[in-house]
Amino acid sequence: MTTNDMTVLGTESKELAIAPVEGEPRILDTDLAEVLGYAQPRDIRQLIARHRTALSELDAVATSEVVVGKGQRTTATYLTKKQSLFIITKAETATAIETTIKVIERFDAYERGMISNAPARDPMDMLRDPAAMRGLLLTYSEKVLELEAAVATQAPKVEAFDRIAAAEGSMCVTDAAKDLQVRPKDLFNWMSGSRWIYQRPGKAGYLAYQDKIQAGYLEHKVTTVSRSDGSEKVVEAVRITARGLAKLAQKVPGARRPGPSTQAAE
Repeated sequence: MTTNDMTVLGTESKELAIAPVEGEPRILDTDLAEVLGYAQPRDIRQLIARHRTALSELDAVATSEVVVGKGQRTTATYLTKKQSLFIITKAETATAIETTIKVIERFDAYERGMISNAPARDPMDMLRDPAAMRGLLLTYSEKVLELEAAVATQAPKVEAFDRIAAAEGSMCVTDAAKDLQVRPKDLFNWMSGSRWIYQRPGKAGYLAYQDKIQAGYLEHKVTTVSRSDGSEKVVEAVRITARGLAKLAQKVPGARRPGPSTQAAE
C-alpha cells in the first residue's frame, strides 16, 4: 500500500504526529527515529527494510516516495501502532521505554478522538509516577508478547522465503509461474509491463532489462539448438534466479510464496 497525500494531525507534538492513511492512524518513520534518538533519522529505514516481511504480517505496509537532497529519492514508511512498537523493540535504543510511552499515548489519544486537545504527557513525569509506570510497563509487556506471537506464527514462512532467496540456480518463466501458482501468460504480462523483460522488434524471445540482471533477479542463459536442416543456432533465454523468484512472490498479484521444498531449477 502506498500513499502520496498525507494530512498530518496533532501538530502540537510534531515529533510523533499522527497521520491517517486510508483511515488508519500511522506515524512517519523518521519522526519515530528522532524520538528513539537516531542521529540520522533516515537510518531507521534500513531497520525497517530488514524487518519489512514481519511488518507486513502485522499490518499492511504504507509507503510514500519522497525527494531528499539534490533530487535523490527515498521511500518513507508510515507505521501503525503495532508496527511502531515492533520497530521500537528492534531498535533497542536508550529511549525505547520513553518512546513506547509516547507511541501508546498518542495512538490511544487519537483513537479516543482527543488528539487535537490532549498533548502528550512528559515521559519523565510518567517515569516518576510509580502507578503510571506499572500500568505502562504492563501494557508494554502485553504488546511485546502480542508482537512476538504474531511474528512467531510467520517465522516458518519467512525462513522458507529467505532460503529460496539465498538458493542458487535459475528457472524459466514458465516454471517460475508454476512455483508462484499463477498462469504463465499472466507472469509474462506482468514482467513485461513492469520492466523486467522486453522483446526486440521482429524477435520472438524475451530479454531481461539490465537493472534486473544487476539486481540479481534475472539472467540470460545461452543454449545451442539444432535446426531441422542439421544446422545449429544460438538461443538466448531469460532465466529467473532464486532471488528473483522471491521478489516476484512479493510483487506479482495473486502469487504465492514458494514453500520450503521449492528448489530453483538448474
